[in-house]
Amino acid sequence: MEGRRKTEMRYRVGEKIKLTAEQRAEIDKLRTEFRLEQIDRTGELRKAEIRFRELRRNDPPQRAGEANQRDKAMGAIDEIARQKAEIAKMRYDHEERVRQTFSEKQRAQIRELRAKRETISRFKAKQRTESRRGHKI
Repeated sequence: MEGRRKTEMRYRVGEKIKLTAEQRAEIDKLRTEFRLEQIDRTGELRKAEIRFRELRRNDPPQRAGEANQRDKAMGAIDEIARQKAEIAKMRYDHEERVRQTFSEKQRAQIRELRAKRETISRFKAKQRTESRRGHKI
């Protein structure tokens, strides 16, 4: 479930860049499709992680000349990595599809908002670091 703060931020950004009703509807549709697929993919990842934990817990220690346990473990690790990569690719594709719904002007506005947010984040991080060291800003 998405956090309230994230939803409110998305709404504010949509207001600032003046999303049309059609754009909002398309983005909502894309988000729903993404979330449904993400749930399936995340479930597959969790299953792969459980299988790996079970393999580690249940298999006896490897004996001399036995490669089977190691092969199974390496296969399970590869499956976890594959699932994580698929989720990352899916997220990237979703973000690109959402980005395509924006006009060039809206994309520029989003870049400006992101740059402002990053500047504020860096300033706050600097404040925290210096306050821990006992410096005053």
